[in-house]
Amino acid sequence: MARRESNKKNLLLMQDNLSNSTLGLYYRTPTTKERQAYINRRSVREGKKFRDNSAANRVEFGARILTGLREGDFERAVGVDEFKPFSSDEKSTAYFPDWREWMQDNCSDVLTMLSIRVFELSVTPSSDEFQEVDADLNDLDDLVEDLEKE
Repeated sequence: MARRESNKKNLLLMQDNLSNSTLGLYYRTPTTKERQAYINRRSVREGKKFRDNSAANRVEFGARILTGLREGDFERAVGVDEFKPFSSDEKSTAYFPDWREWMQDNCSDVLTMLSIRVFELSVTPSSDEFQEVDADLNDLDDLVEDLEKE
């Protein structure tokens, strides 16, 4: 299948090892500005030091691009040991208006994987398309910049 223009309703299916089920997340393709912001916010400067902000950044940006949940894949507590499936679809009878906040509070691991897949691993090398290139190892010195030279 060919790659097409951005689709507003992308679906990512993932295996959830905690519930032993497949979860479906609908998301939109991030803009170039969002991709740049994602990269920039992975570390935060605090005075003279940088702090790794990867975990919070992944949850935040996953929630930003999340547009919906596959019906029936998530349940919330409605009592003691009682759970009710909910929906992100406003037309559904199971619609839960705070579904996005619920995801941030209860499924940060799922939002993390969404971010990794969309922002960090949307394209990977194909093993069956790998081609070796013959190169004279002596010529590689000309291609590598010597950072110690001034």
